[in-house]
Amino acid sequence: MAKLAKMFFDEILKEIADNKHETNLLNMSDWGLDDDDAIALAEALKSNTTATRIKLENNKIGPKGAKALAEVLGSNTRVTDLDLSRNKIGCEGAMALAEALESNTTVTTLGLRANGIGSEGAKALAGSLIKNARDSEREETVTSLDLSDNGIGSEGAEAIGKLLRFSKKLDFLSLAHTGICTGGKTEGLKAIGDGLSVNKTLSSLDIANNGINAGGISHISKALGINTTLKEIEFSRNPIGVQGLACIFNALKANTRTAIACMSMNNTNPYPAQETAYQQNLVTFVSKVPSITGLYYHINIQGMRSAIYENKTKKNVLVNNKPPYRRP
Repeated sequence: MAKLAKMFFDEILKEIADNKHETNLLNMSDWGLDDDDAIALAEALKSNTTATRIKLENNKIGPKGAKALAEVLGSNTRVTDLDLSRNKIGCEGAMALAEALESNTTVTTLGLRANGIGSEGAKALAGSLIKNARDSEREETVTSLDLSDNGIGSEGAEAIGKLLRFSKKLDFLSLAHTGICTGGKTEGLKAIGDGLSVNKTLSSLDIANNGINAGGISHISKALGINTTLKEIEFSRNPIGVQGLACIFNALKANTRTAIACMSMNNTNPYPAQETAYQQNLVTFVSKVPSITGLYYHINIQGMRSAIYENKTKKNVLVNNKPPYRRP
């Protein structure tokens, strides 16, 4: 950190420690912070009683910095949002945060996108959150969890699937680009589907870009035929094709209590020769599943808007390629 920037950073830390920071949002994203800086920040937070939202996205914080922040988080009773996305905390950092979550009672939003936490990091986090969910003497708090762009693989996904079975608070979950189906494995995807089948709180799920094909999607579609609380799901960049789309459609059509309102299907047909049939099936999909009010595809589809307006139950329907999914 340059000398001038270091002086500014030190001044900010003093304000934080002395509770003179003007807002409850502490945003240090893109500041180039490293482990030493994170350790200094953690020290300042020990005496702070005002910061509730901490954004440290896109820095250079590694395991040591994450451990220091986790130590503070373990006893902190004010912070509700922590965003460490695009750092380098790794498995060690994730494990430290997992341990802190077992004693923390205020964090609701945790963003760990692109941190290289691996399967072991995912398992540690899921284990702690499951422990909290099953503990009758404390209240589960985490409602939003972003693990996208971490190679958690099938094993990590299995742990997250188990979390879905037990969680009574989780509302948003992103597992985009996490290698769930790496090597053709489907155990993790099946676990997520099994968890969704019994989960009663999740409203938004992102499983984009995981190599999920027509065969693998059956594990998720089975859950969609049962689940009554999920409202948004992101399938984009998974090669499900016509067969996979039909599987999803049949499940939702049969589920008269489905809450699915928004779906993103961008780049989900890997077969150019089937593109016309695929688009026609999407039109049928929208016209036959009353709950859907938003369908996103990477190109405009002829007949889609008329299909939407013919179904009188639909309101505020959007058809474009920019789904409004939440990020922690």
